[in-house]
Amino acid sequence: MIHCGISLSDGRNGHTMVVEGYAQIIVNNTTFNTAMVSDGWDNGVYYLNLDTSQYSDLKGTVFKLYCKINFIKK
Repeated sequence: MIHCGISLSDGRNGHTMVVEGYAQIIVNNTTFNTAMVSDGWDNGVYYLNLDTSQYSDLKGTVFKLYCKINFIKK
């Protein structure tokens, strides 16, 4: 999960999104580090530029899911 706020002329706007991955995008010899996110409102992935300086706050939550499956032989 990524939690970020951005500074706008009328104040702060923020959102929490699920991170699907990471991508480096190169345009005209400029590299952008992005998080591939899903906001839950629209279909598809968004590429969130991690290099912008407009963020007022940028945090993340990481968790590990552990599943143990027991098979029963018949």
